Formats: sequence, structure tokens, C-alpha cells
Amino acid sequence: MGKAGAGGVVVNPTGEKIHSYAWGLGYSSSIQAEALALFQGLKILKELNIKEANVIGDSQITINAMASNSPALDLKLARLITKIKGLESTFQNLNYYNVLRTHNKEVNIKANKAALLSTGVKMKDEEESWEPIP
Repeated sequence: MGKAGAGGVVVNPTGEKIHSYAWGLGYSSSIQAEALALFQGLKILKELNIKEANVIGDSQITINAMASNSPALDLKLARLITKIKGLESTFQNLNYYNVLRTHNKEVNIKANKAALLSTGVKMKDEEESWEPIP
């Protein structure tokens, strides 16, 4: 448990970045931060009206919880996974892939920068706003 941030990048099928985000979480576990990053990412995909996506994350626990319906480790995470699953129904096709953290550098840079933001401050494509943490 420590100062945490969540971040993500949305790229099109050719690898071009079309959106990025980072979110200051205050103090959180790394697993909780990874799940919150996924939650925020799916919300952004929905806002962008993207119906199909490959979700790539470096948290094996979070990706496994989404891909295989394995149980969450604690009640707080289970509630968040339930919210994420609710968002899934708005998509036609989501595929989940786990990668090593070293292959997810841009997202980790965003998350580390977000850890320096105040709790609830969000950066969307470099514009600051505020949104309460779910």
C-alpha cells in the first residue's frame, strides 16, 4: 500500500495513440490501482464509442479476474471487478491479454506520474479534471 496512480493509453489497430489518461488515486494497493486503471479505460472506450478492443495489462491478477471469472482477492476489489463487468456489457468484443511490465512502459510512466497528482485529479490527453474515485 502506497501513493498510487492509474494510467492508460488507447491506440488504434495500427498502434497510433488516440487517447491517454492518468488518475491520482491517493494511497492504494497496486492491484486496486490496476483495476481502477482498467475501469477508467473501459469508461473512456465507451465515451469514444469503441465497441471492440484488446485490453492489454501488466497485472496478471486483474487480467485473470476479467478473462477467467476467477474470484477477486478481497471484497473491495470484488466490488470494483463487478463494476467493470457491468461496463463490459456495453461492448461487442473485449479480449484481455497480460504482458510483462517492461512491455507496458508508456502506461507505467503515466501511472507513476499520476501517483504525484492529488487524489481524484485526472489527466485526459494532458487536460486536468477532477473525478471521484469509484
